[in-house]
Amino acid sequence: MRTFRAVRFLAFPAVIVPLVLSGLIVSGPAWARGVNAKKPVACRIVTGTVSSWQLASCGPPAITGGYSTLITPAFPTTAQIAFQATITWNPNDAAKAGGPAGTTTIKVAALKTAKNKCATGSTEWELAGAVASNTVSPAVKGKVKIFACVSTSGALTNKLKKGNLRPAKL
Repeated sequence: MRTFRAVRFLAFPAVIVPLVLSGLIVSGPAWARGVNAKKPVACRIVTGTVSSWQLASCGPPAITGGYSTLITPAFPTTAQIAFQATITWNPNDAAKAGGPAGTTTIKVAALKTAKNKCATGSTEWELAGAVASNTVSPAVKGKVKIFACVSTSGALTNKLKKGNLRPAKL
């Protein structure tokens, strides 16, 4: 009878320990990415006018500060193969502790899209290309895709006909 108790006493940890460890292994990838993971920049809102446009609701905040404070030059309203723009990010995010504003330079092609999903009276434009350089750290890397609707009055938005937004991705 005593050997049965000893076996039962050892069997309990033999079953529980693997179950607990398998739970940790399954959830492992969630915390395996770490702080230095490469995250693309995504901005929910493209806004402003052709002469003064901006990206807003951007993340991650450690790079963008939440939004751009300046984008130069003006938004292109003619098709171009090699359009270059410099985006100045908000320096006032707590993660940056009020440091200097970082910039990201993009090189894109500016094209009118064939399927215009913008509201009546607006034309849909696509800026597609890549990040050329950065002064912001951590650096923005990768492809660029920005959709914008330009109205006849020059207003800029990424709100489509059906009301949904097309986020800008860098």
